[in-house]
Amino acid sequence: MFEYNLIQTFNYVIIYYIIIVKRLRMAGKKISIGNFKGGVGKTLISYLLYKHFPEDYELMQSDLDAVNSDVLHITDFEDFKRKGHIIKNILSKKNLLIDTGGFLDDLQTYFFKKSDLIIVPLLLDSMSIKRTFLFIKYLLKEGINKDNILIIINKFKKEQQKIKDDFINYVKENYDISNFFTLNDYKSYQKSIDEDINLIEANKKNKVLYREAVKQIKKLNDIVKNILWE
Repeated sequence: MFEYNLIQTFNYVIIYYIIIVKRLRMAGKKISIGNFKGGVGKTLISYLLYKHFPEDYELMQSDLDAVNSDVLHITDFEDFKRKGHIIKNILSKKNLLIDTGGFLDDLQTYFFKKSDLIIVPLLLDSMSIKRTFLFIKYLLKEGINKDNILIIINKFKKEQQKIKDDFINYVKENYDISNFFTLNDYKSYQKSIDEDINLIEANKKNKVLYREAVKQIKKLNDIVKNILWE
């Protein structure tokens, strides 16, 4: 009996240790969402993670077109300097999601270099793909680790499968990036923003309406966690 209790206690200690280590490794993580192309879903993905990621994250927007009112807005580098003490505190202690603009300046570059993960959303149209290639080249030139880049193909439709396959193969061969995720074109994602809904919680009440969207959100959460924990 004593031996059994000792083994059980030891197992509990190991489990708690693993949980604590994982939480410490997740603490103070910075995720930036960016692309040179506007309208590809940067704010949508930022908000989906902000609303549904199991770890607590604060959302900061440096996008001039951002509309969320409950986040910290930084509009330019001078604004960044004025709020520098706030940013320094956030960057040093907080889990932070940074929704960047579709432009490049010293502020955006600063955020990307401070990030543990950079999410690059795109649509599968020619202009979006071209701008995404330029953005990837810029990140790699700035010394960003390719393993810390996650490319998200947004608003995917079945008829785009060949374009998707060609794009992924090209990026793998030319930039050696292997982290990809696909978000289907679900209206419930936009509804999550417009109505401030947590789809995972809403799915508990209506398992049909949000089921597929929630599956994707959970898969995205897992991929993000795996990259941050590596």
